[in-house]
Amino acid sequence: MINKSPNSSFRRAHWPQRSLASFAPTLARLASCAFALGALTLGQTASAAQTYSRTNKFFNGTGVAGTSTTYHSYRIPALLTGYQNTLFVFCEAHLNSASDWGTPIDLVYKRSTNNGGSWEPMKVLAGAANTPAGSRGWTNPTAVYEPTWSGGPTMGRIHLFFNWHSESETGLDTLVYGDTRVYYMYSDDNGANWSARVNLTSTLNPSSLGLAYDNVGPGIGIRKAQTQAGLLIVPALSRNFYSLDHGAHWYYRRVPAGTSGHITNEGAIVECLDGTLLRNDRPKGDTWDIAKTRWISYGELIANSDGTATGDFANYVSQAVLLDPKCQGSILRYNFNSPDRVIFLNSDNTTDRCRMKVRISYDDGLTWPRARWLYEGTPPDNYPSVSNAQDAGMGGYSSMIKHPSIGIVAGVEICEGGKDNYNNVAYARSIDLHMFNIEWINKGQSEAGF
Repeated sequence: MINKSPNSSFRRAHWPQRSLASFAPTLARLASCAFALGALTLGQTASAAQTYSRTNKFFNGTGVAGTSTTYHSYRIPALLTGYQNTLFVFCEAHLNSASDWGTPIDLVYKRSTNNGGSWEPMKVLAGAANTPAGSRGWTNPTAVYEPTWSGGPTMGRIHLFFNWHSESETGLDTLVYGDTRVYYMYSDDNGANWSARVNLTSTLNPSSLGLAYDNVGPGIGIRKAQTQAGLLIVPALSRNFYSLDHGAHWYYRRVPAGTSGHITNEGAIVECLDGTLLRNDRPKGDTWDIAKTRWISYGELIANSDGTATGDFANYVSQAVLLDPKCQGSILRYNFNSPDRVIFLNSDNTTDRCRMKVRISYDDGLTWPRARWLYEGTPPDNYPSVSNAQDAGMGGYSSMIKHPSIGIVAGVEICEGGKDNYNNVAYARSIDLHMFNIEWINKGQSEAGF
């Protein structure tokens, strides 16, 4: 276990100045320990049974131009566990093609109140009924649940961020400031009703920041637990959004602070064991050319009651073990008690988005000693190898959430035209829903020693 006490070499005050290379001695020690532990635990099994199930095409794209009730494609999942463990799956619903541009895109969700045993019909949060004609471009759902607080709603509050652009936009290259916007809404009754959506662009992407293209998440935000408990943090392009007052006011802080521009795109965030934070991001195109991996940054965000914040993040560095094909990935703090775990899911290669691997870290994302291919040998398709699943197009954007009765629930995009047609937006995208536990990722091996 890495020592992250205030007197250790992992002092939070030093993290912003340290690169991943500076951790090489620690990583070497961890590697040798992992080897030894592997020898000790070979053949041992965990006490709990391995569980895995999958619902194929939980959101099922038709592959043809949509109607008032059907969509060509479903993309960009965002999962949430709400009040009394209610499950939510949000996503984008693309009316006429799988493209990010030139098609109406609605924001939709499904909800289950019985641990995924059954699901209510899909509902539209932002669509034709409440959007001006020609303006349906609702994207990048990113959700975080906040349990009730003193004087707060009994069911707590679901916070939901997302972006907007006009459906007439044709791509990134033609955007100017104001063409993409940041929106927010919330629910105080476990998703039965929702507030009006609020345009927070002037607050979270002001003209002084001036991002022509912007994205929040997508996926999930976090509610801090180890330090500044209750602080809400949502990852966004080159910055984090945060709120200390249950979403009444939102602010942003750059990552790293004081920088301009950005070298990563879609971001994910997790709280570390000592209360510091880890950003794990998709690299921007020219950054990806340097290293085709996830790019990470450790740091902290300390919010003050007046909305200002202190703390900083290190410069982003490549994490060589986590390959990346220029695609979003998802990260999840599973637990803080020993053995403390962080879960990561993405397409583990540099060429396409259809090679999904889920991993466990026991040291706040420094190393990933346990991993399993998501689609290899799993029902109902039982692909004999990861390459077979890859060829079938099983992968893309993802989102994970912890559920106390299930373990982990993950939504994963698939391309129905297969890997070779992934860039052809005429082929439908759908979303599979996976449910599995820690024992399944570990293939029954013991976690003793972690």
